[in-house]
Amino acid sequence: MKLAVEIENLSFVYPDGNRALDGVSFLVPKGLKTVILGPNGAGKSTLLLHLNGLHTPSHGKVKIFGKVIGEENMREIRKNVGLVFQDPDDQLFAPTIFDDVAFGPQNLELEKNAILRRVEEALKAVDMWELRERPPHHLSLGQKKRAAIAGVLAMEPAIVVLDEPMAYLDPRGQEEITAILNKLQEEGKTVIVSTHDLDWALEWADYVVVLNSGRVVAEGDKGLLTNRRLLEQNGLKAPILVKLFEDFEEKLGIPMSLEEAKKKLKRLVF
Repeated sequence: MKLAVEIENLSFVYPDGNRALDGVSFLVPKGLKTVILGPNGAGKSTLLLHLNGLHTPSHGKVKIFGKVIGEENMREIRKNVGLVFQDPDDQLFAPTIFDDVAFGPQNLELEKNAILRRVEEALKAVDMWELRERPPHHLSLGQKKRAAIAGVLAMEPAIVVLDEPMAYLDPRGQEEITAILNKLQEEGKTVIVSTHDLDWALEWADYVVVLNSGRVVAEGDKGLLTNRRLLEQNGLKAPILVKLFEDFEEKLGIPMSLEEAKKKLKRLVF
């Protein structure tokens, strides 16, 4: 199994003394759709900022494809790891979407044709090519998030990290972002997402890491999301499907798998 990310005993203390991460260790296998969960203040955003060197560990190591992040390889790391912020307004700054997406490739000192190719491919990947001359402040929130993703894709990273990409989006916007993330994974990229939306995580994730108070409290496959007690002990609400599943078991008195519960639910609804 090839590893995309290795985090070893990672701790981080802000200048005001707040210990945001406290001995975090976990692995992210290459190509898996990975979700980072946790209540507000768990350390999710701080953790993600370490994955492309925006934060430097107070203690511990972060490895990308086996290489420890450091000053000597920061340029290479940031080519490999693209980070999309929770608020796209923190990321979009240029007069037009085209200019914004072109900014990263221009800093790589690529030839003009290579830059144009990357920008076009990235904007088409998120269905934003027709809006390429639009100023960012004229876009909807969903469009801004897609434009921010395009800016990362233009760097052609192997790992795409997104902080709360579903936040404040309507159902259609969530479907559009999910389709983009699925396509990235199909193309062989490792996608890492932090989210509070456990219903979405249950449907999408391959691998799950649960943080609380700056520490990893659980990690494993999406089966963790069916552990209602674990989730609630760590400030998270179990997915609606899990609650329905437990109700089926209680009322029918017959243990069943999550997939069986899904089938029963579909028959009831449709």
